[in-house]
Amino acid sequence: MSDTSANPIESWKPDMNPYLHPVWSEWIRGAHHGGAQALQNLALHLYNSREWPVNLGHICSMSDSHWEAALAMILDYRENGENNREFMAMCEEIAKERGERAAAADAEQDMSDF
Repeated sequence: MSDTSANPIESWKPDMNPYLHPVWSEWIRGAHHGGAQALQNLALHLYNSREWPVNLGHICSMSDSHWEAALAMILDYRENGENNREFMAMCEEIAKERGERAAAADAEQDMSDF
């Protein structure tokens, strides 16, 4: 994180794009544990809040390392919005994967109804 004491928000700005961070991007993309799942949910919410609601209780109860990633994601979105190509590409990929999984689960449920 940057060390800027003049503006408290400036002190939280990440040193790099959170969607290129070697650990954070893996957490967001993989969602292999609770904190990572919450980060993925947050990313999708920033991407499209109407389609991907997020439980802020999960965000607020994260570990310090996941909280740092979440703050970086929020501040990046505040500064760059949808102009962050890495953010948009990652979220498009995740949304597509989730849509495919949901469709497969629906099809499986339909087959079990017979």
